Amino acid sequence: PRLFGIMSAYFKEMRKRSMFKPQLFQTVCGNASEQSEQHIVYRDIQKDERKEVAIYAVLPGIEVAWFDYRVSQVAQRRTEVCADAVELQHCREGRAEFTMMDGCVQFQGEGDLFISTKENHSECIELPLGVYRGVAMTMDWCVALSALQEQLPGLAGQLPLLMERFLGNDECFMIQANEEVQALFAGMYMAPSALRHSYAYLKVLETILYLSCFDVKSEEQKGLYARQQVDVIKQIQKKITADLSQRYTIEALAREFCISPTSLKEHFRGIYGQSIAAYMKTILMRKASKLLGQSTYSIGEIARMVG
Repeated sequence: PRLFGIMSAYFKEMRKRSMFKPQLFQTVCGNASEQSEQHIVYRDIQKDERKEVAIYAVLPGIEVAWFDYRVSQVAQRRTEVCADAVELQHCREGRAEFTMMDGCVQFQGEGDLFISTKENHSECIELPLGVYRGVAMTMDWCVALSALQEQLPGLAGQLPLLMERFLGNDECFMIQANEEVQALFAGMYMAPSALRHSYAYLKVLETILYLSCFDVKSEEQKGLYARQQVDVIKQIQKKITADLSQRYTIEALAREFCISPTSLKEHFRGIYGQSIAAYMKTILMRKASKLLGQSTYSIGEIARMVG
């Protein structure tokens, strides 16, 4: 019995040591609810918030993660990464605000594919709509290059400079939503958990093939925002959502916050992904839906409460 106990403890320790631990992803939340030699799942679910990240080891130097956030922001935990590490992030639902290290602010909308260096990431990702679902592929390019050249021998000569094509003039690049990107990532959101690792492996290779054929010069980049511009629009958003019974005109808001009506409309759409009118309609419907499910008010009373 004593020998059995020693051997059991030994194998338990060996198995524990062989469990997968993310090396490349910075965004980690909650406690590990699942873990194997190939993946780990973090979950943090509270009353009105949800953070879930499932990370898979795919190839040497390559990890793939599925995100499901229902929060306003996600704090990132810094990890030591290779200077050549890059991340390809696809947004299926919601919107993300990235503050780059140079202070500029980039916004990713639904369907967009955002490519950036890991060194250029901020310590916090804002989620303007309070929701974000997507997939990210993180690559330590120094290590991943050898594995990719072995898996894609036909591209061996192109791969060393592939990321340089996208990040040569800046440390980030946005491929705006299109049919090709949608088709590329659609299957990843339908893959059952048991097949995610295999699916991630295939999709990493397919994504590299897609990028190798992509015409970088044909993609017009979205405008970056200065932090001051973003802060002004967020002050306006806070004002118009503080009391849903109040209505504000574009002209009145522009005068109060010393911004032109045109800039206000353009910047609001750039940050929140929709016009002020459409955004307020979404907010009102969410508020009404919550009241219908959590209160005893009549439909008529709720309608009046949300204007």
